[in-house]
This record gives sequence, structure tokens and C-alpha cells, in this order.
Amino acid sequence: MGKNYKITLKVINQEIEVCLIKLKRFIEACNKSNNIEDLFTEVSSQIENYKKLISEYKLQDLPFIEEMNNDNPISYAGKENAEAEENSRLVKLCAGKAIDSVYAIKNSEVCSEKEEKIKQFYWLLYYLRYPLQFKIYALASHDSYLPYSLGFLLNKKIKKWQSKYAYRSQIKENNWKYLGYAESFDEAYHYAENNGFSWGGVIHLCADPQDECTNSFVKIENPFFTEYFDSYAKGPLGHIFNFRKRETTCLFCKKVFTYNGLSCEPIINRWNDIYFQYAQCCKRCYRKYVKPAKKDKAVAQKIRTLFRLDIE
Repeated sequence: MGKNYKITLKVINQEIEVCLIKLKRFIEACNKSNNIEDLFTEVSSQIENYKKLISEYKLQDLPFIEEMNNDNPISYAGKENAEAEENSRLVKLCAGKAIDSVYAIKNSEVCSEKEEKIKQFYWLLYYLRYPLQFKIYALASHDSYLPYSLGFLLNKKIKKWQSKYAYRSQIKENNWKYLGYAESFDEAYHYAENNGFSWGGVIHLCADPQDECTNSFVKIENPFFTEYFDSYAKGPLGHIFNFRKRETTCLFCKKVFTYNGLSCEPIINRWNDIYFQYAQCCKRCYRKYVKPAKKDKAVAQKIRTLFRLDIE
């Protein structure tokens, strides 16, 4: 395992940070209407670097570990956990700045060849949104508090076991370990439900969730929702990890809620786009934005522009 492991999420995050700096400078130049061409060349070059790096990262075979060894900081499962969380944060920031750059170009009076320049930022958005679409994490009950309520008696039993066998200093709240990514929800669900790491002959995970023989929980994280699974939930016979709950992030207010979300159509009407097909909103935003948009197409377009959802 891991012989072709060359690029870590830390390296990818560094590239995104550089891209963020160049995007900020470019936006400032557009707003001041000066030095746009030179800065655009810098940004365009950085976008190409990121595209190349993320493509090579995806092509790596079993890219995380060689063998399970929790005493070795290089090879234990989930060693990129902090980098995975940072990646999610940086991707959101960079996508936001890429969208700001598109608007800056459109509003710039001195910018030439606007459509060609905008295409570069569309490519950046594409590569930010799709490569690590579904991140997968596992959690061991021996070194973490429970991620959610399982019921009083079961919680009491697990906490008693933690007190007896685990070192208190090692137990952390929601100590999730990043395992890897999937490119579709079906693929991610397959990993969680069947405790496996292969899908259609393609491998994206560093390890089977049970390789350490201690993991009790798995979660799938997407920009629009997080789904939780565990070995305590009732499910089909023979499946180790079963569905527990879903947390959805509202497309508009970013509030996290646990009830069934509501459709954002017609504000979001690109349901063939995998990035937006899971987008939902809370009840409050549905009444505030979606219902008026259903009555008037002009209102739908106005809201798309307001939240900058009209950028493909």
C-alpha cells in the first residue's frame, strides 16, 4: 500500500493558500482598474498548477498508509485529519474568491477579453468543487467521546468502558480521523455500509474503516450535508456501519438542521450538476426566498445573483 503516495492534502492546501493570495491581489487590481493583465497571468498560472496537482493526487493508488501502526506518526489511519478539515475550509474560501473574481472582471472598465479570463475561474471552481466531493471519516470510541446520543444505557456502558480501558488524556470530543474520499455518494455509502474500500475497481480510501478493529462510527461529509453511521444503529444483517442521522447545511443561511430539507428549485435549477444536486434549504429560507421565486422568474434570478449562485 501507498507506494505511489507523493502528494498530501498539506501540499494541496499550500497550493490553495497561494491561489487565495493571488486571487485577492487580482480582485484589488480589478477594483482599482490597474495592473490587471500581469496579475491575471499570475493567477492563471497558479490555477494550472492546482489543476495539475489535484489531478495527480486523485491518480495515486492507495495514497495514505503502508501499514497500520498507531505508534508511527507517518502511517497511522487518519494522519491527515487536520489537513482534511483545513482543506474543506480553504476550498470554501477559494471558491468564494473565484466567484468574486468573476464579478470583478465583469465590473472592470479596463479589463479586456473578459470571457476568456472568466473561463479560467470557471475551471478553478470546477476543480475546487469536484475532486474531493465526499470526505469520509472514522471514529474510535476508545479515544473519543460519543459524537451524538445513542441512548442513556448504551452511552453509560460505553463511557464505563472508556473509563476502565482508555487513558483520559487521550479521549477527545469527536476525534474523527480522515480516511479518504469518494467521488459519488453511492461510492461513499458503499464504504460506510459494507465496511469496504473498493468501488468499481477504483480505490480512494486509505484504509478499510475496520482495519484498526476499534472504529465504531463513520461519517460522510459533503459541502451540503453530513451523514453519520455507526455499528450500534439497526441495519441490514452483515453490515457493520448503518445509517444514524443526517445534518444538512442550508444553501442560503448556512444553518445546520436535522429535519428533511426543502428543495431550492427554481433558484437552483441545475440538478444535473452533481455539486448542486444535494443542495437544500431550511424552512425559514424556503419561505423567504424559494416561495417568492416560484411565483416570479425575475425574483429567482435576483436571488441567484444575490447569493452568487448564477456562477456555473
